[in-house]
Amino acid sequence: DLKISAENLSEEIQNRETKASDFLGSVIETSDPLAKVELVKNAAKAIFGDDFIIVPEFTIDTTQGTEWQNTLVDSNHSLRYLLDDMDVDFPMDDWLYGASRVREKLYHLENTILHIEGFNGMTLNLVPSQFPYREDDYWLGLQFPDKKPGTEDPFTIDEDKLLYTCIYTKDFDPNQAQCGLLLDEWTEVIPSRDETLGLTFHYDQPNSEPPQVLLLVTPSIFTGSWRWEDLVNTLHETLDMAKKRAVEPD
Repeated sequence: DLKISAENLSEEIQNRETKASDFLGSVIETSDPLAKVELVKNAAKAIFGDDFIIVPEFTIDTTQGTEWQNTLVDSNHSLRYLLDDMDVDFPMDDWLYGASRVREKLYHLENTILHIEGFNGMTLNLVPSQFPYREDDYWLGLQFPDKKPGTEDPFTIDEDKLLYTCIYTKDFDPNQAQCGLLLDEWTEVIPSRDETLGLTFHYDQPNSEPPQVLLLVTPSIFTGSWRWEDLVNTLHETLDMAKKRAVEPD
């Protein structure tokens, strides 16, 4: 009846309050900031349920804030190759549409952006940031140039990069506490244009058995395909050189 339901509800509330109090009490006892955050999150879940998500605030130091601010000031400049040379009108949209085909969470974000435009003219704009910040750098999320800006030197990626793409609800202020949702993250490897390779072979000492020989043939001119005459001439030349090597110097 109603009385029993109320008593059960009261008992459940007391149990949840006790669990939450235990978690909050442990916050005072630990000095690890990450552990504190986890304890507070567990306290909230103890009261509201396991599906409840608490989004904590965090602060950044002066160096991080300055670098973050620089990436935002230079965000459009980092897209200049796509905008000016490749004539890509909306590079961030192109990136999202491509990534959302293989990333489920970005697929839901794409749908959210499309649907929200129908409500009071609201828009959600993706803003690219790239860390560590380098002046006159190019954004690596899409195609980038072959040469460094203003030089004939090849454009190379000589360090790890973090591409942080964010939707800001208000202007970024490095002096204020930050808060947000991390929707997705992954690691990609951009292949280099040139690679230095080597071949090694492991073989057993022949002893009384005939040695195994590998003939590696490389064309003098790369034409994209082999010519039968080149292979035949290579075999003839190899046999001739083998005979010459067998002759003693005397």
